[in-house]
Order: sequence, then C-alpha cells, then structure tokens
Amino acid sequence: MIGLVGRRLVWSGAILLVASMVLFVFVRTTTDPLSVLRGGIPGDPTASVPESTAGLIESEEKRLGLDRPLAEQYLSWLSHFVRGDWGESIVSRRSVGAEIRQRLWNTTQLVVWAILLSLAIAVLVGVVCASRPDSALDHLISGLSILALSMPAFWFALLSIEWFVFRPRQQLGLDQPILFSVGMRSATEGVPLDYLRHLALPVLVLSLPLSAAWSRYVRAAMLDVISAPYIRMAKAKGVPRRRVLVRHALRNALIPFTTISAVGIGHLFGGVIVTESIFALPGMGQLFFNALRAGDTNVILPWLMVAASFVLLLVLLSDVLLGFLDPRVRSS
Repeated sequence: MIGLVGRRLVWSGAILLVASMVLFVFVRTTTDPLSVLRGGIPGDPTASVPESTAGLIESEEKRLGLDRPLAEQYLSWLSHFVRGDWGESIVSRRSVGAEIRQRLWNTTQLVVWAILLSLAIAVLVGVVCASRPDSALDHLISGLSILALSMPAFWFALLSIEWFVFRPRQQLGLDQPILFSVGMRSATEGVPLDYLRHLALPVLVLSLPLSAAWSRYVRAAMLDVISAPYIRMAKAKGVPRRRVLVRHALRNALIPFTTISAVGIGHLFGGVIVTESIFALPGMGQLFFNALRAGDTNVILPWLMVAASFVLLLVLLSDVLLGFLDPRVRSS
C-alpha cells in the first residue's frame, strides 16, 4: 500500500506541474488584467488605449511582470507559488492566499455536506433499484434520475428559491422564510439550526445531479455483481437476502463506483461557481466568478491550481480506498 501511494504521489506531482504550465499559458494569453485601464473588457485584445493612461499601463505592466517573456513569467510565478507567496489581488490588493484559505473553508463545508447527502441517496436508491429490477419503483426512480440530470443547476437553484423560500413565506404568512437563500449564516444568529437553514438549498442543488448520476452507477454495478456465481452460491446456502446485498454485493459494486465518484466530486468545483453565485455564498465559486469578470489573473491562477490539486487528491484517495476494497489493486 505504501508503494502504491508513493507511485501515485509522484504521478500526481508530475501531472500538477504540467497542469500549471497549461493553465498559466491559457490564463496569460486569454485574460488581460489591465483591460479596465485600457478601456475594454477582460481578454479583449482590440481594446483602445487612452493616451492619458498609457504611462500608467506601462508602469503596471512592469510592476506585474507582464513585459517579460512568457517563460520567464511562468518560472517567476511558479517559484513564488510553491513557497506560498501567491501575491495580491489586482482588484482588491488583498492577499490571495489568505482570501483563498477563507473562501476554501466555506466551500469545503458546502461540498462535504453535498457529498455525504449524495452518497447516502445514491447507495440507498441504487441498492433498492437493483434489488427490484424492472419493477414499477425501479422505473419511477429511473425516470426521476433522468429528470434530475437534465435540469440545469442555475434553473433548479432559482426554482428551489421560489418553492422553498418565497412561496411558503407568502402562503403561511411567516415573518421569516423556513429556508434562507442568501449567505451561510444570519448576522445575529449563530445556532446550528440557522446554519442548516442557510445551507439546505445550496446543498440540495449540488447534490441532486450528483446523487442521480451516482444512483445509476450503483444500480448498474449491483446488477452486474448480483448475477455473479458467488452471489448465487450465497443465496443457495440460505444466507439472508439483506446480508447478501449489503455485505457481499454492495462491497464489490463499490469498487468501480469509487473511481467514478472521485471524478464526480471533482466536478463539484464547477458546480459551486453557479451555486455560490446564485445563493451569494462567500466561497471559492463566487471568488472565481468575480475574479473572472475583473480579469484578476492573480486570483484565477491560484484558484485553478487549488481546484486541480483538489481533483488529484480525490483520485489519490480513491486509489487508496480501492486498495482496501480490492487487494489486487495494492500490487498494481
């Protein structure tokens, strides 16, 4: 197991290095951090430069190192990044590292709750559907899963605000809504119930497509395992049905699901951009959206590197978990 983790760490480091090169070149060539001074929009190379600001633009280019060759800019940025010096935001002039750490904690809370809810729903629904294939319940859940996968996140978020915030308050005549749609906590309340009332809808929006997709994977994997000879042998020996499903079938079905779920969790970083923007959550998604609108490359680059590191960490954890579920993986 130690050798497996060591090899995966080496590969992860190499992949992260290549990803840093690609991301740096992509961001530097498509985003202009001085577009506001040039009088245009971020990334617009045709923007005209007013003569009154030409000197200011030149000094800013020199201060940010934009006048140097791209390779030199990358090496300078990388050397500072690995030392933890992520610079300052071009817009707010705040420390990028401190702001990302604060925002990352908020997003982590949202993502962890979404993952736990998605896993619970996916495993439960997948096992139930696999135990009763082609039944009316199986067809109903399959249809609902397809419906959940087809709904855009922003549309479902706005719909959930209308259904669970405004309509109950109007119809029941409440002073406060049952669930909140802005922020993570109220300004005057710090009780756990207030925290849950703020996170309920964002977590639901993130969990719905994820749990729908995962439940289909669990169902397919369970059906494949249930037809295996050792499962039929266990049934023939009189092993209780629940024990066969949970102890034998589910454990082996989780082997392919583990890798799929790691990739799905990585995609949550894309989902939080929409979710946090709609619900005004001060997390990584909102930070990236604001930085992208302002062309703040000093924030965009570290954000993308944190997201890439997050995905690689999940893949590494899935490999370790696979090693525990399937001993054959440990020697691979």
